Amino acid sequence: MRTFLIVCVCLIVLTSSPLAHAAPQPPDGEPPAPAIQLRSRIFVPEAGVAAASNLRALAPGAATHLLLQFKDVVRAEQRALLAENGVALLGYIPQNAWLASVARPVDLTAPQFDFIRWAGPLQPADKISPALREGTVGAWATDADGRVTLQVLFFADVDMAAAAALLAAQGGSVIQRSGALVVAQFPSAAAIQALAALDPVQWIDNGPAPRYPRDTNRGPLGPANDGARGRTGVNALQSAVPDAIGTGVKVAIFDGMVDAGHPDFTGRITVVTDLFAPGAAANDHGTHVAGTVGGDGRNSEGRGGTPNQWRGVAYGANLFSFPNDGAFFGNHQNAIVTRGADISSNSWGGNFTAATCNTHNNYSADSQQMDQIAAGAYTKRIVVSVAASNFRGGQSDNQQDQSPICNYSDQAPFLNYASLSDLGSAKNIITVGATKKNAADSMADFSSWGPTKDGRLKPDVVAPGDSIQSPFPGGGYGTQSGTSMATPHVSGVAALVIQRYRTVFQTQQFRGETIKALLIQTARDLVSDNSEPLTAQYYRPGPDFASGYGIVDAQAAWNAVAVNRILEGAVAHQAVVTRTLVVTAGVGSVKATLVWNDPASQPNSCDSFTTGCTLLINNLDLELEDPNGAIHQPWILNPATPGAAATRGVDNRNAVEQVQADTPEAGTWIVRVRGANLAAGPQAFALVVDPPFATPQLAQKVFLPAILR
Repeated sequence: MRTFLIVCVCLIVLTSSPLAHAAPQPPDGEPPAPAIQLRSRIFVPEAGVAAASNLRALAPGAATHLLLQFKDVVRAEQRALLAENGVALLGYIPQNAWLASVARPVDLTAPQFDFIRWAGPLQPADKISPALREGTVGAWATDADGRVTLQVLFFADVDMAAAAALLAAQGGSVIQRSGALVVAQFPSAAAIQALAALDPVQWIDNGPAPRYPRDTNRGPLGPANDGARGRTGVNALQSAVPDAIGTGVKVAIFDGMVDAGHPDFTGRITVVTDLFAPGAAANDHGTHVAGTVGGDGRNSEGRGGTPNQWRGVAYGANLFSFPNDGAFFGNHQNAIVTRGADISSNSWGGNFTAATCNTHNNYSADSQQMDQIAAGAYTKRIVVSVAASNFRGGQSDNQQDQSPICNYSDQAPFLNYASLSDLGSAKNIITVGATKKNAADSMADFSSWGPTKDGRLKPDVVAPGDSIQSPFPGGGYGTQSGTSMATPHVSGVAALVIQRYRTVFQTQQFRGETIKALLIQTARDLVSDNSEPLTAQYYRPGPDFASGYGIVDAQAAWNAVAVNRILEGAVAHQAVVTRTLVVTAGVGSVKATLVWNDPASQPNSCDSFTTGCTLLINNLDLELEDPNGAIHQPWILNPATPGAAATRGVDNRNAVEQVQADTPEAGTWIVRVRGANLAAGPQAFALVVDPPFATPQLAQKVFLPAILR
């Protein structure tokens, strides 16, 4: 007799029945089933809907949340069939699995659902962060009386009023909320297991760690922003095009309060004072960062410099000062929807102490929100730049732990890979490392390196961040160092590129992934001058985990904004978008950069490349075919040997791919973008090439279906 499981409209309690961890043998002729890769466990379940004993009806009126694994990528018609039957797919889990909700009784074993391989519940441990599973609540999230502060992420379809009632039932007091992510305080750590047993709860982690500015020291007064501008082509661009100053571009700076009275911001700064803590004062770090983005330097001469010497990059841009406090993510709605921000600049990151080692370079709930913001959570896709952090020397943020911490080396040249913050480990942002202002653009000793925990390439690009002089409160200037200082420089260059894009394409709309692609395509690969032999390994050709794709070049990026060099398109699963390039004799290289906003990953997903994990959800492939039919593949890096030089091959990890062919043969080249494995459906992308396409490309609306805009 065939057994049917009727999934009730209910909350569920998970039993202790274990799910299979050993890979079952597939029927003859079928390929092995892929493992479901959760952060808590990796397993291949037996095919079929889980036994009815795994579900217990408690109360009608709410959705039941399940984990579904499919036999293949879910097609549009299959997704529609699920929706018709009250099944919503909420978030992808590698491989071929989805977090899902079931809103009414449905027989998941019916023949019409034969594309479902397995269905079953999440276990409580699947909802609890490794830090909480492996130890106690972090010291920063624990009060002296034993009360604990936790981040609780609810499934996306959960009514937040009902969620608040569930938290209150556990003694929780809500501190803040951003979408489905709630920060609340509870009487004790016993709340963790109680929350994990609740059906609407997706993930539980420590309360937010203190957020530190990513600067390392304050140095003596010296030539700084002016020297940095020279290293990134800003001076050359503005000499050739005096109007290249970011006019009309809006940059939201999430940091300490900017001194709105500093002359360098005259007429172009808005401090959103009602969002700062009562009595907040102008802040050194925030003012310094804002000055690098877009101070005009008008007070330089009066403070000992030459006229406009210490101006920033985009000194025609409009600046908005927002706090980077606990309401940071929610405040992006104000920044983007109300203020019209085009760029979010973030010179801060997580908490680096001996107690937080397992949070570094990790994809967290904060990483997820950063990806969502960049991908258009608040009506439009914007540029989000984030400091990589300054953790490479293994120094503790609180200066109380014996250094180095987390088993890092404190010996030069500080070859401490995987030293990023969780914020800088998001997929769709521009993660920024810091260089020195020397002829070789050497990496600053403090600048954090990748890879991310799941093996992705970070940082994306670098910029000067060592001894940067910029405005301080009170009308003067001060010098600071850090990836905090490099990040606003990249934000300023992005503002210049957006200004150019709007002129060329005659539209105020732009796509953040296009600006990111332009910056990466035109970045200058670091070349060793042999003055620092210990660090020569990050001067090999191609990208690396130290400097990403290289130092930004404002003039080259500005010049790359052209209708015949940018394709903004979309591709379906296993479809191919093809264009041609005509290469003339004597061209030094052919280069193409592909960037897309990958769907945000779930914090429940696997987190380590050592277990075969990848957080890439929609996998695109880029390739060039030369006139002889030879295929040229993207740069790839091996996270298991992070100091090794980049090679070429198929990239299944990153939402950025770049192909470069040196000394190319003259003739017609073909560039292809393939939808290799699109678990979440059709994917929009930006492609930038050099030399130009054979046929000029049209504006973005032609290539971007309405559902993806």
